Amino acid sequence: MSIQPTTESNVFLKKTETLYIDENSVTEYSKSMKVETLIKELREKGPLIALGKVGPECYVGEPKKYKAEFIQQDVYGWPQSTKRTGRSCYVMVLGASKGKLGEHVYFTIPKDITPVKTNFIRGYKSSKLHQRIYVSSHKTFLNYLNDLYPPLSSKMKGYLDALAAFPLNSILDRGEVEKKCHDIGQKIFDDYKKKQNGDSFEGKKAVQDICDTLRTYSDDGNLRKQYVERAWAYIGDKNWKWYP
Repeated sequence: MSIQPTTESNVFLKKTETLYIDENSVTEYSKSMKVETLIKELREKGPLIALGKVGPECYVGEPKKYKAEFIQQDVYGWPQSTKRTGRSCYVMVLGASKGKLGEHVYFTIPKDITPVKTNFIRGYKSSKLHQRIYVSSHKTFLNYLNDLYPPLSSKMKGYLDALAAFPLNSILDRGEVEKKCHDIGQKIFDDYKKKQNGDSFEGKKAVQDICDTLRTYSDDGNLRKQYVERAWAYIGDKNWKWYP
């Protein structure tokens, strides 16, 4: 496999410090399965998280070094004949290209920082142990892909940013800030309940997951999470209430 600069279409993004995804979201690429869509989505949304049998844990032996001139650095990959382990792993997709020498996908290895493993909002940091950029043909990537997740929607990120922006000691002020915090919790519940055709369980799961995500989303996450939990007292509906 030889990697050269492409003229038709390519994108390569810098590693992001922290990437949060919503595992309930669907990428455009998962519908089209075309590298052009992947390139477009990377440009518009930023890095994606993929689960599949494409990373270093999925092969027996070390990868080979290739030259990817359009990203001006070495990349690593495995020939198609390389024996596989059968394992799956998460990768952070940073780029894709289409050119005379074929279609390729570029990725690095992330570390899952989600404290609650059942949380549908998950956070990833680029691994300090695995600094390499890996490459796969688009065909191989697609054939061994289990799922692909986009970054949080602007709406979901907006909720987290708003909750992280409140001065910590004002969240339980029994006044304006506490009411704003409470109202955000109720809005999250209502939005996700409506999105799932009035299912209260989906609203419940959304507020629980967003609250749990605060533990890694802000520097004072553990304490902020506890304060928000108390500020959200009795949000919900007749089918479910958040009890402090």
